[in-house]
Amino acid sequence: MKLNLDQLEAKIQSLVESQLTGILPGIQMEDRIIQKLAMALKQNVIEQKDKGVVAPNLYTVIVAPDSAHIWKEPRFVDALKSIIATAGRDVGLEFETTPTITIT
Repeated sequence: MKLNLDQLEAKIQSLVESQLTGILPGIQMEDRIIQKLAMALKQNVIEQKDKGVVAPNLYTVIVAPDSAHIWKEPRFVDALKSIIATAGRDVGLEFETTPTITIT
């Protein structure tokens, strides 16, 4: 299966705009973050005969120390997990478990 990175990025962008704006008004996600999430998904998928294309379930987001408290907000982390899972599934990826995100 050829994973379309542009389609994945567009889906993540759309979900970020719809889900995170309401949680943390005023915060702007850099396009680089969205591109890096999409790239992390794409570069780490594994094709399995019985399960299809499986996406990674562990993600680490490295942020500036002065903004870490915002990124570590539970609602924000939960929204990022949901965005990754939804975008991945929408482009045909499977997850063995719910994505986990560590903010450092």
